[in-house]
Amino acid sequence: MQLALCTESATRVQRSSLLSAAWGLPCAALALSLLSHPTQGAQTAVAQMEVLPLRGAISLYDKACVRCHGPGGSFYGSELGKGKTAAQLRKMVWEMCIAQGGLTVSQREIDAMTAYHRSIMKSEPFVEVIAITAKSITGEATPGTTVQLETRGRLAPVSIIENRWIATLDTSKPITIIATLNGKTCRLPVGLGKFTLHQP
Repeated sequence: MQLALCTESATRVQRSSLLSAAWGLPCAALALSLLSHPTQGAQTAVAQMEVLPLRGAISLYDKACVRCHGPGGSFYGSELGKGKTAAQLRKMVWEMCIAQGGLTVSQREIDAMTAYHRSIMKSEPFVEVIAITAKSITGEATPGTTVQLETRGRLAPVSIIENRWIATLDTSKPITIIATLNGKTCRLPVGLGKFTLHQP
């Protein structure tokens, strides 16, 4: 009888410990969330931010590469990427970003940087979409590029300041970017993170 009571008591203690552990994690999470709760102003700012802007390839290049390779790759010369396959060019760009540029980059950013270098090699416009909200699109483009947005057959010009452009319009409709540089034109359907000259 005494052994049975001991066993039952031990079982109760074990259940109690399990329940405490089960409740402990949510309670700890709640306490942590209360301690780290942002102020009302911070909440409002986050609520108003619809899409965090991505890091654009041209901005990354200007941050880490321009000091050695010149604005828009002007120091590269005609040998840039010569004889390299798409995979070899991507590897070269990745190694330059990591080693010489000291950047930590995502796969998408490496793809965009590779496409930007491809545009330098071909003297073609490079355009990238880095942010979208319900009422605006923000992007980057090679300086000197003429950018227009086509919506339902209507064209709207976009102003570029240095390499950045922004357009205010209803983004729920299908939109195509038309970019022209050095007599060469490319078209890019609007989508967050999309860019021209992308080769998977």
